[in-house]
Amino acid sequence: MPIDYSYSLGNLRPFNATSLFAFAGQINGDLGRLPKEWQERYRADGEREDGRIVYTVTHHQTPIAWVVEDKHGLPIAVVIPDHYYSRTTAGQQGRCRNYLPYPDYRVTQLED
Repeated sequence: MPIDYSYSLGNLRPFNATSLFAFAGQINGDLGRLPKEWQERYRADGEREDGRIVYTVTHHQTPIAWVVEDKHGLPIAVVIPDHYYSRTTAGQQGRCRNYLPYPDYRVTQLED
């Protein structure tokens, strides 16, 4: 049965669709091809005092989106790095932009 991305991503539900994988929590090891500056952001989001990464979406073992919530389950950020990997990954990033919740909390670029 095909995955309903709008339901799974919109409700932060885990799924495994070959090279696209979503799960509760964060990666504590290798972050694949995620650029160094975004790796720093990912790790910082995972070590926040006011919240934590509650959901991660990876494509070919690289985080392409993650959701950060505070200790009360309220959104802090939905991070979808604007880094281009390939046409396929760009399509998966588009799914994340379209279906992940909290559109008012989107972060796509690093602050200077």
